[in-house]
Amino acid sequence: MSTRTASLLGGLGRTLIVTGVLVLAFAGFQLWGTSVAEARAQSSLDSEFNQMLDNAQNILEAPDASDTRGQSESAESESDDPTAASASPDPSGATGSDSDNSNPGESETEQSSLPQLTEEQLPAEGAAAGKMHIPAIGVTKTFVEGVSRDVLRLGPGHYPSTPFPGQPGNAAIAGHRTTHGAPFFDIDKLVPGDEILVETLQGEFTYIVEGHDNGNGGQLGHFIVAPTNVGVIADQGDNRITLTACHPKYSAQQRIIVTAILASEVAPANPPSSFNENQLGADAVADADRLGVDEIESQNSAEDDGEDDAGTNVGSNDSDGGVTGRELANTVADSDGITESLGWQPEHAKPTAIWGAVTALVALFAWVVGRAWRRWPAYIVASPAVLASLFFCFSHLDKFIPAV
Repeated sequence: MSTRTASLLGGLGRTLIVTGVLVLAFAGFQLWGTSVAEARAQSSLDSEFNQMLDNAQNILEAPDASDTRGQSESAESESDDPTAASASPDPSGATGSDSDNSNPGESETEQSSLPQLTEEQLPAEGAAAGKMHIPAIGVTKTFVEGVSRDVLRLGPGHYPSTPFPGQPGNAAIAGHRTTHGAPFFDIDKLVPGDEILVETLQGEFTYIVEGHDNGNGGQLGHFIVAPTNVGVIADQGDNRITLTACHPKYSAQQRIIVTAILASEVAPANPPSSFNENQLGADAVADADRLGVDEIESQNSAEDDGEDDAGTNVGSNDSDGGVTGRELANTVADSDGITESLGWQPEHAKPTAIWGAVTALVALFAWVVGRAWRRWPAYIVASPAVLASLFFCFSHLDKFIPAV
């Protein structure tokens, strides 16, 4: 073998070794580095939510005291008023005001003893929205408002177009399975009957995981759908929570879905003005309008004609599912947003290449200096700069490729 050939083969071997080391380093960054950042974010979010609970408690206590004083003053004034006798109850024992204002069709949420969220208490995107505890798989996380890619780096995210957990309807929450703390890593291990415990500013709520036919006469605690199947987070006509995550692990090809039915008292819904097109963002609503509700319904119906991997027909869009009209458009817009945010992000390709080039240049400079001076001292001096530029390169590369 000639000297030239040996030199070429040696250079190729070193290049392959460096490439392999970089691939392993990036894998470690995704699995562990992103989890460190998520853990710091969770610590901050936990403190934020605890402060929100304290503030909410103070708000609740103040009106109670004033109401009590108001009722006392009203009772005293009525006792001094000779006309107060006209308000006495009838012989049947029911007051006239109660019988006149009774409404047999009053909803369960209108009679709820739980507080209603005010406009000021509604969390902004990326802010803490509540706590989630899943005992069966050891998950305890503070979830945030929103499902954009940056938001999901902080922890599980609540779909803005769905009700908050505990409220009437289908509350949907998304989370990663293998990166950024992997909050939903083991949701495929949930079985029917497992509990999902959620705490919000309105109280604590218990959900019971539903069973889904696995095609062989058994029951699973999950099912699989395509990322474009948005019917799973639409209103199903009951009170439930829906967890969504990428499937299979280390891939964003499909979505794994876990549904659970509310077993606690239903909390009042948010003020009507809080659920509107502005909450989804103008671009998301524009996409839904561009597609058109009819086209969306047709697309989802076509998907629902098929069976998922477990043999379960999911995402039904019939009248019982409630996936119709503007609600469907809002749901599609929101789901489309998370589908896009978990896919390729071309805007991060350029900074990834730039920081990669900077890393290569710094490493090359260290190699040249090492040959002219001393190898290991040069490498040690250059290491902080190489690691720093490599960190920024990996950070942009992580955002560039599909998230899992």
